[in-house]
Amino acid sequence: MALLSVHNIRKSFGAQEILRSVSFSVGEGDRAALVGPNGCGKSTLVRILVGKEEPDSGVVALLPNTEIGHLPQEVTELEGVDVLSAALAGSPRLAALEVELAEWETRMGGLSGAELEAATARYGAAQDEFLRLGGYEADARAKTILAGLGFAGEDLHKPVGVLSGGQKTRVYLARLLFQEPHLLVLDEPTNHLDLEAVEWLEEYLRGWNGTILVVSHDRAFLDRVADHIVDMSGGKAVSYKGNYSAYAKQKAANEEQQLEAYERQQEEIKKLQLYIDKYREGNRATMSKSRQNRLDRMERIERPDSPDQIKFKFKPAHASGREVLTLDGVSKRYGDLQLFKNLKLYVERGDRLGVVGPNGAGKSTFLRCLMEEESFDGGNVYLGHNVRIGTLSQQAEELDESNPVLEELMANSPLKVAEARDLLAQFLFRGEDVFKLVGALSGGERNRLLLSRLLASQPNLLLLDEPTNHLDLWCRQALENALAAYPGTVIFASHDRYLLQGVATRILEIKGGEAKVYNETWEEYRRRTRGTTAPTVAVKSPTAKVAPPKSSRAPHPEKRLKQVEREIGPLEERLKELAALLADPDTYADGDTAKSLSDEYESSNLRLQILYEEWEQLAEIVAA
Repeated sequence: MALLSVHNIRKSFGAQEILRSVSFSVGEGDRAALVGPNGCGKSTLVRILVGKEEPDSGVVALLPNTEIGHLPQEVTELEGVDVLSAALAGSPRLAALEVELAEWETRMGGLSGAELEAATARYGAAQDEFLRLGGYEADARAKTILAGLGFAGEDLHKPVGVLSGGQKTRVYLARLLFQEPHLLVLDEPTNHLDLEAVEWLEEYLRGWNGTILVVSHDRAFLDRVADHIVDMSGGKAVSYKGNYSAYAKQKAANEEQQLEAYERQQEEIKKLQLYIDKYREGNRATMSKSRQNRLDRMERIERPDSPDQIKFKFKPAHASGREVLTLDGVSKRYGDLQLFKNLKLYVERGDRLGVVGPNGAGKSTFLRCLMEEESFDGGNVYLGHNVRIGTLSQQAEELDESNPVLEELMANSPLKVAEARDLLAQFLFRGEDVFKLVGALSGGERNRLLLSRLLASQPNLLLLDEPTNHLDLWCRQALENALAAYPGTVIFASHDRYLLQGVATRILEIKGGEAKVYNETWEEYRRRTRGTTAPTVAVKSPTAKVAPPKSSRAPHPEKRLKQVEREIGPLEERLKELAALLADPDTYADGDTAKSLSDEYESSNLRLQILYEEWEQLAEIVAA
C-alpha cells in the first residue's frame, strides 16, 4: 500500500517552471531516493511533501495519521537546550509522560481510599504507555544515536547554541531518528557527516522499520540504503527499482533504447517525407497521400532529455620531475590537540593520494599546510623540480564575491574572452550565466567555477579538499573521470567513497593524532581496516537486436495487392501506438518493457517498409 502518493505536482517561480507533472508513490516500508541534477527541484518537492510549501497544482496524499519527520539541509530551530535534551525532544509524548508520572507520584502520597485507587489506576496507565514507548531506555537509546553521529562524553551536555551549523544538523538528525516517525524525509543527510558516521547511519537506516524518502548525491550511501530511485530529470519523475548502481545501469540502457527509437523514427520521417515530396503526383499519389496521413498521425518520440553534463580534462602545462613532494617528519598540533606527528611521505609523479579520517582529525589542516595557508610545526617539506600547484579549498574564500563569473575566471588566468567563455561552458556556465555575480552562486556553482579556474591554471600537482562538495551525481562522475585520467599528481581529502575508489592509488589516514600511509587502493585499505568491500559501479550490457521478418510473395498480383493493403493499415496503427508508448518517459522505468516495445517497433517498422515496397511492385504489375 502506498504511504505517500504524489500526483501531477507543478511548481513555478516566476517564468521558470521547476516541477511539471511530477507523479510517483512510496509504499509502506520503502526506502526511496530522489535524484536529479542540481536545480531540478528536489528540495522544492521535499518542502511541498512536508507541507512547508504549496504546489501550483497537483495533489500530495498520505495515509491517515502518518507522522512525518523532516531533515532540511539547514537547521535553525534548535536553541536553548543541550545536545542530549535536543535529541530526547524527538519524542514529546515520552517527555510529557515522564512529567505526568512524577506528578502522580507526588500526589498519591496524600491520597487514600477511592481517590488513591483512582490515582493508582491513572498512574498505572501512564506507566504502561511509558514502558511501551521505551521510556526507561530512552536516555540510552538517544546516547547511542548521538554517539553514532559523533557526539559522546562532554559533547552531550554542550548547549546547542554554541554548535556549528553542521553539528546542529547532526543533532537534529539524531532527534528525528529518536522520534521514529512513520515517514522519514532526509534532505542531504550525509553532508555534515564523516565516513564513520555515514557508515553508522547506513546500518541504522537499513534496520529502520518505517518508510524513508531521501535526497542525496552520495552514490555509495544510495547503494547501501535505497531500494528504489525516483529520477527527477527534466521536471518529471520516473521510478526505478533497486539501488543507485541498478538505477544507473537501467537508466543508461533505457536512454540508449530511447535514443535508438528516436533515431529510427527520425530516419523513418525523413524517408516518408522524401517519398511524399517525390510522388505527390502520378500513379503513386494514393500511397503518397497514405504516407502523408501516417506522418501526420505519428506520435513523435522525444530525444532522451539527459541532464547537462560537465565533460573536461585536466591538462598540465608541463610535466613535473619524478619526485613531486617529500615530507620528512612533519607534525601539527593545536594547543594540546596533536593532529599528526613525524609524518614521512614521498609522492611521485602520477600518484593519487586520498586523505581520509574523521571530521576534525586534521585532513583539511594537512592540505592547508601543503597549500602554504598554514605551517607545519616541525619537519621539512621538499617540492620537486618543475612542480606547479593548483588548489581547491573547502571554503572557497579566495573568490571575489563582487566579480561576475567571467571576470573572476579571467582575473586569475591568461585566457581571452572567447577562451574563457568556452571553458565556462564546459562547466555549465552558458549564455547570461557568465555575468552572474560570484556572491549569488550556489555551493555547486561555486565549486564548478573553482574547478574551471583550476583547469585554466594547468597545474601538475592538484591539492583538493572535499572536491565533490555541493556537486550533483553527474558532476561528481565527471570529476572522477577527469581525475582518473589526469597525467599529473593528485592529493585530495574526501568522504566520497566512489571518488576514493575510482581515483586513489594510495591512502593517507589521519586519525587519533597519527598519520599512516597505506600503499594500496581505497578498496584494499577499506577491506584491511573495516573488513568490507567498497561499492562497485555497474557496467552496461549490450542490447540484443531483432532480425527483420521475411516477407512472402503472393502468386496472384491483384489478390496479393489487396492482402498487402489490408495488412498495412493495422500495422500503421500499431506503429502509432508503439511510438506513443516510446515517447512516454514512464515507459523507461521498466527496462524489460522498454526493450520489448523498442524491439517490436523496430521489427514492425521493418515489416511495414517491406510491405510498402511490395505494394509498389504489385501496383505497377497490376497497372501494366
